[in-house]
Amino acid sequence: MAALKNFSATSFSRNKKLTFIFNEMAYMEESALGMDTFKSIREKYDLPLPVVDYDGLNIVVTFPRTTEAIKDISSKKGVEDLNEEELIGYEWIKTQGDISKLEYAKHFDFRDKKAQRHLVNMKKADLVTDNGKPATSRNYRYVVITDD
Repeated sequence: MAALKNFSATSFSRNKKLTFIFNEMAYMEESALGMDTFKSIREKYDLPLPVVDYDGLNIVVTFPRTTEAIKDISSKKGVEDLNEEELIGYEWIKTQGDISKLEYAKHFDFRDKKAQRHLVNMKKADLVTDNGKPATSRNYRYVVITDD
């Protein structure tokens, strides 16, 4: 599920012959392009990441149009506690996998204290955690908490 949420899942066709035939007939997209399409559309139009959930039967992908809409559709309770800047930061961290405070500050052109405040708020909201290294270590990083 984590691979779906960060758009790194690989395509798998149970019947490669049918996939080829349907592709040739233009009934389906070429195999393995869906994840790249989701990612490029998001980047091109500066949209938040789609929210990927599993309802027990189906994988449900919801495409929020604004960062604030994430609060309405996310199953993560802590998201509603973040302000808009923090939500944007949280979305960016989800695309990176893990980050340091310095990387976060540089990416958003924030001062050190503001970056620290954002990351602490995300940690308090149980949206990110650390990699287990001492906080004083050069290898200390923030990691998004996944549901899997």
